[in-house]
Amino acid sequence: PVANRIARTVYRQLMRWCENSGHVPLHTVLPPVQIGSPKELDAYRLEVLAHEAPDLGDQAILRARRLLPPQTEIKPNQLTLLVRNTSDLKKLIQVVFRLNSR
Repeated sequence: PVANRIARTVYRQLMRWCENSGHVPLHTVLPPVQIGSPKELDAYRLEVLAHEAPDLGDQAILRARRLLPPQTEIKPNQLTLLVRNTSDLKKLIQVVFRLNSR
């Protein structure tokens, strides 16, 4: 479908921008980012991610746990994290796309 192609294109462009921007500090211009369900993130996966329970073999959740910075606040309905630089921004974008992929 067209929506999937558009999402992949946006994802690739964002990844390319982060890689080409180097290690640009962003913490002075971006407040902590809050992303919630169900509008921005898959509600079920976010709830599983928020608990220390098993990941149920879901690769998206496993990858999200590895990518998110340790100071990330994970609640069943919301992620809150500080984006310090473009590397953190890249990880955030990857987490959002992975948690929403089906």
